[in-house]
Amino acid sequence: MNRRSLVFGISGILVVILTLAVAIININDWSGITAAALAVAVWSEAALFGGFIAIERLAQSRQQVLLRSGCGVTVGVYSVVAFIVSLLFMLFFKQSGKLFFTIQLILIVFAAILWLAFIAVSGGIRERDSKTLSSMAYIDGCVNRLNSLMDERANSEFSEKIGKIAEELRFTDTTLASEADSQIEKTISALEIELDGEDKFELNDRVENLCTKLDSLITKRKYEVKSKKQGGF
Repeated sequence: MNRRSLVFGISGILVVILTLAVAIININDWSGITAAALAVAVWSEAALFGGFIAIERLAQSRQQVLLRSGCGVTVGVYSVVAFIVSLLFMLFFKQSGKLFFTIQLILIVFAAILWLAFIAVSGGIRERDSKTLSSMAYIDGCVNRLNSLMDERANSEFSEKIGKIAEELRFTDTTLASEADSQIEKTISALEIELDGEDKFELNDRVENLCTKLDSLITKRKYEVKSKKQGGF
């Protein structure tokens, strides 16, 4: 449990104790739904601080901005409204049990739906962001390997061709992964082996074939990513 969760937990316990103490001292008439309304008021306080603790834990595996703002506002508004409704019924509508429980049921169901929706959406965004970062890092790694080959003096004969391929790959859309990515990586590995090897017989042809294959794979990658985005909705 991190510090914020600990603070929320201790604060929640103190607030609940204070509420119960104030209620016991000041409430003389326990008729009607007074006890039930007090229980719901205490529950709303526990839900508020418990919700904040849950958000702290959920934020570790989900998109934090949406989760904290969405779930935080949801649990905050629910707790405040539920507490105010409970207080009003304790003071003015002690005999309206059905109306009280109907309102509280509507509040908790509505809040639960919003809570689950924000959790699901924030989880999806976090997963998408992770895939995007992974794809960007993967392509950057491939580009850096091509640049290393281009910068080697021994490969000066092919540096212009390799440089063009590196630039073309660098400016592809890296927000999504493609099935062609693994083939691009394998082709770069093959190109590295050819350029670092001692067999120079027909090296130009072999390098030219690999460069042509890379051009084709990059084009394939562009098409696949574009198709994924168009079909994303």
